[in-house]
Amino acid sequence: MCGLQYSTTEQAPFCSIPHPLSWPPVMQTPNEFIRAEPWAPDAVMFHTGQDTGLANAIASFMFSGSVSTNFASSKFAQMTVEQDTFRGEVLTELGFAFGASSESSPSHQVDPAFVPRNDPDSNLFVLNQNCSVVPDTSGIDAVVSGAVSDFPLLSSFGGGADEFINSCVNTLFVLSDVERINRHFFCSFDEAKCNASVEFNERVNRRRLLQDTDAVAEYSNAWDFKASDNVSGLEVDIWYKDTDTIAGNDGLPDIQRVNLPMNLASNSWVKAALDGSYSSQLLALVEFPLQETKLRLDLASFLSVLLFTWVIQLFLPLMLVQLVYEKANRLRIIMKMHGLGDAAYWIVNYAYYLLLYIVYIGIFVAVGSAVDLAIFRLNDYGVQLLFYFLFGNVQIAFSFLLSSFFQTTLTAMVFSFLWVFGTGLLGNVLLVRLIERDVFYVKLIQLIPAFGAYRGWYELGQHSFRAAFRNSDGLSWSSFTDDNNDMDFVMILFVAEWPLFMIAAWYIEQIYSTGTGVHRHPLYFLDRLRKQKSKGFKNKHDDPRGLELQETALISDAKPTVVEMGVDEEEEDVAAERRRVESIPFVGDDENAIIIRGLRKVFPSAEGNPPKVAVKDLYMAVRRGEVVGLLGPNGAGKTTAINMLVGFMEPTSGSALIDGLDITESMDLIYDRMGVCPQHNLLWDTLTGAEHLLFYGRLKGLSGPALKKAVANALNSVHLFSGDGDRLVQTYSGGMKRRLSVAISLIGDPKVVYLDEPSTGLDPASRRNLWDAVKQAKKNKAIILTTHSMQEAGVLCDRLGIFVNGSLMVIGKPQQLTSRYGDYLIFTITTVPDDNEAMKGLVFQHLAANAQLTYEVGGTLIYEVPTASTKPSDVFTFVENAKSQIKVLDWAVTNATLEEVFMKVAAKAGATSDVLN
Repeated sequence: MCGLQYSTTEQAPFCSIPHPLSWPPVMQTPNEFIRAEPWAPDAVMFHTGQDTGLANAIASFMFSGSVSTNFASSKFAQMTVEQDTFRGEVLTELGFAFGASSESSPSHQVDPAFVPRNDPDSNLFVLNQNCSVVPDTSGIDAVVSGAVSDFPLLSSFGGGADEFINSCVNTLFVLSDVERINRHFFCSFDEAKCNASVEFNERVNRRRLLQDTDAVAEYSNAWDFKASDNVSGLEVDIWYKDTDTIAGNDGLPDIQRVNLPMNLASNSWVKAALDGSYSSQLLALVEFPLQETKLRLDLASFLSVLLFTWVIQLFLPLMLVQLVYEKANRLRIIMKMHGLGDAAYWIVNYAYYLLLYIVYIGIFVAVGSAVDLAIFRLNDYGVQLLFYFLFGNVQIAFSFLLSSFFQTTLTAMVFSFLWVFGTGLLGNVLLVRLIERDVFYVKLIQLIPAFGAYRGWYELGQHSFRAAFRNSDGLSWSSFTDDNNDMDFVMILFVAEWPLFMIAAWYIEQIYSTGTGVHRHPLYFLDRLRKQKSKGFKNKHDDPRGLELQETALISDAKPTVVEMGVDEEEEDVAAERRRVESIPFVGDDENAIIIRGLRKVFPSAEGNPPKVAVKDLYMAVRRGEVVGLLGPNGAGKTTAINMLVGFMEPTSGSALIDGLDITESMDLIYDRMGVCPQHNLLWDTLTGAEHLLFYGRLKGLSGPALKKAVANALNSVHLFSGDGDRLVQTYSGGMKRRLSVAISLIGDPKVVYLDEPSTGLDPASRRNLWDAVKQAKKNKAIILTTHSMQEAGVLCDRLGIFVNGSLMVIGKPQQLTSRYGDYLIFTITTVPDDNEAMKGLVFQHLAANAQLTYEVGGTLIYEVPTASTKPSDVFTFVENAKSQIKVLDWAVTNATLEEVFMKVAAKAGATSDVLN
């Protein structure tokens, strides 16, 4: 049963108390053995003021000179056991003033001063200036035993006067000054280390030995009445011992024994001012009524802090791995090359992640509330949702920032999971201790988002636990002003970190390339002046030979000796191409979609090696509707040249106009007009072929029926029909993926297209179909194509350029190159092996003395016969005559092929056989 008459002291605070008990006010008073010398055993109380006469007068009215003994006629005697109200004010009405040495309680429902204890430090005193006038209270038990003896907490009233009132204490009011009062009160604290007199210290130490205690000499209260008078009113400062400050109270508020000292000051001043005719006496203290409560220890509020910190951070690995995956697999750069700007990419991804996070958190909160977890139910949902929303945005921004520092998805995944679980454990083990100690640098630690999230959950857990215990509300907006509550700081921190992380992520991505295109100078935002000075061309062309001389000096200063291989002078067709480019206006023209002027790329020296000139002063123009093929051995520089044109590398000098736009200034605009088929297929396995084309078609500005028609046409053009287009790319063969890559580069009618070995891995039939698609699509487009297939180059390319050692060696139509550089016939003849030597003699004597034997195996001989001295008809005549002398098994004569021309040009330029393979 609930009630003071039935419950224990531990149970009683949870009982319903509709009519709280009233208790006489009590003043904190030291026990006899620790009262200050030389006044002990009396309790000394200091007072002072500007008007010492008034101060003495006020002090004289502090305690009554006599105490009434008329118990029987008081209301106190009329209380019955059925009444649950202890009329404590009757004691003060009878003139009793109480002091107590026990510490106070955080509740007035049961004042501990009136609860009997076997503790000498818990005595209750009657305070008076003259204890001889205090009446004998030995009969009090007879008066009240029938009224309250059934109340366990108040049974002291039925046990005799010695238990009810331990003793009467004489109080001395000593006139002093503020400085002395401060010194005496300060010295009464432990470890004060005051320079008191030897006699004072000896008495204190002696008392410590006798009482076996470390307590020092203590004083009761003190008053400074300052400038009080009968006209202007009461002005007073009060000294008292704050036990909560000294020992701490686990964060719970303590009831200070200040009510009675305050009333003594005001009541005595009224009496002194009005000659004792009036009084303003404080009769009793009473708590507010209470409803019945239950003890609820919601341990889940503590246990869930770490778990839920992990839960809301599990989005980090998902976002980080996805961002790094698109960079590591070059999907980001291929999207960029097809027109997806950085801002659009960031906005779309940010919005997508934020939407997923909101759904995730919505389910999380809904489930937590549905299972009635206090950490959700008791805390204000507005505070919770704002905390989740701010942290979600910070976490997304943090993911963008981290993604710039990882090259592979595996390292990103390992780091992100270690980060989530590691920071959670550190928060649970270390951060919570720093929070409890309230150290100043805990705010610096919370700058790390994971620890900020832990602090937020810590506040939610603490407030929900206390709310469940007290049957009250948890964390709310008004709670932000609570001591040591950092939820407001965490939210402000998230608001500040959110844009800072995004700005830092954007900046790092621009200057530190990890698969997102050309990286910029760290001060690129101040770079306009530098660009004006370092452009490859403006209104007049810079002389590239000046830069060449500078690079040659760098090369000559390096330790290894390097000789650049190449021809001494440009071939006539290359020089003609240069002159044609130089004659084109700086702003470009309508005929040429690609205009390259002096494009140059030099890689800096590394590990003692000289600088590497990858592309050397490239001049070339590609007309609309023209396909130009770039051929060259491995490492010749053709891929580097294309990388500069598509924005994947920044040129060292020179520039290019793509559809009238400069690659050094307007690459973002060029992406909208460009299509790229990279050397390796950059596709999403989880999308279908049609979905790829829909996505890239939208990037090119297509929509509605036009987009659907373009997708269907693109699939059909590369022989990926409707059934193939609806399949996931992960089910495609290598050839199907290659055809899809070509279709992506052509969709949306781009102005320029770069095809890097588009037919690699295709069977002959698919290769032919692909060639037809490129031929059909080249109208109004400028296409640059790289290939190792001479057949493909001959079929598709209107002109061919051969790269060797970073330089363009020759350029022209395939037939022109073959006729110009293939000035010989290929004569092949097969005889029996014994006739080889005889056949060699016949060739040099009767066909061509300057023929060159290039191949000999068994009875097969292959010669290069110069066309300047030998015609194909001469070969026919020679073979007919040779048959009469030697047995000819087989023979053939052909013009030089494009592949042979390529080999000749490359070898002439100094390329070695290993790079030609």
